[in-house]
This record gives sequence, structure tokens and C-alpha cells, in this order.
Amino acid sequence: MPRFAIRFETARLEVLPWRTPGEDADLAGFLEVLLDDEVTRWLPRSWQGPFPRERTLRWIERRDAEGTILRVLAKDSREPVGLLTLYGSVCAEGSAELRIGYLLARAAWGRGLASELVEGLVAWCRAQCGPGRLVAHVTPANLASRRVLEKSGFRLVCEAGASAGAMIELELLLS
Repeated sequence: MPRFAIRFETARLEVLPWRTPGEDADLAGFLEVLLDDEVTRWLPRSWQGPFPRERTLRWIERRDAEGTILRVLAKDSREPVGLLTLYGSVCAEGSAELRIGYLLARAAWGRGLASELVEGLVAWCRAQCGPGRLVAHVTPANLASRRVLEKSGFRLVCEAGASAGAMIELELLLS
């Protein structure tokens, strides 16, 4: 999976690479707390808890192999509040084709941070890349995440059946 450098800020958030030399222990500790049952309930089974230390470290290795993962920090406290996942290629040959995902700690819910995070990513892609698209998948029951994406300009592309593992696809065209 190609890696790319991405870092941006919004009014309340700083988004930067999740792995910083010497900070892996902090990353694992944060993930053990972040990846609780409520936060991961809409995500694939491999992202659902419990997350003791050994499983967390393996989970980190797998995510590193799959794509680019970014740590989301609160600007005022510098505390980690979530993750942003990016799969695909950004700014390759002047265009972006990127599948995104995000999750926030429960303590960060209800404050508009998810919308701010997604809007910050969209702004970064528009400023740094040419035409392309951003894609996100959510379960039909995850109405909060769908609203965040739609507020940021994503539109429904595909709605699979109502089966247990069904996902809907939303996209945002960059221009």
C-alpha cells in the first residue's frame, strides 16, 4: 500500500501520522481505550474489542500494512481523540482516489469533531490534489456517521441490501 505524507489542522484538531518514534507504547495505550465496544460497534469484526495489549499491538501492525493511519489530537490539550484511516493513493499523477474512515473516542462525541475532521480532510485534499474522489462506507444503521459525511458533501452512491453485513457507499468528487 503506498504511503503518503499528510498533516493538517482544523480549528480544534491536529491530524498527524499515528506512529512517531518512541511513542508506540502511548499509541497502544490510547487504542486499548479508544477501541471499546461502543466506538467499534459499526466497524468490521476485526476492529471490535476487547483489545488487550497483545491484540492491540497486532492490530497496529495490520493497520500499518493496509494503509495510512493518522492520529487525531485535540489542539488545546494535545490529547489523542481519534483516528483517521486512509486507503488508496493521494496525489498520484495529479489525482486522488481515497477510501476514508474515522473514529473518535466516546469522550469526543457530540461536539462536532467528526464533521470538523472530515471537512478538514476534504479541504486538505482539495488544496493538495487534483481531481479525484473520496469514498466512505458505513452501515445503514450508523446514521450519525452518514450525517457527518453528507454534511461534508458526500453523496450516496450505492446502498447494498439490508443484510447483516451490508454497507452503503458515499463519495465526494474532488474538483
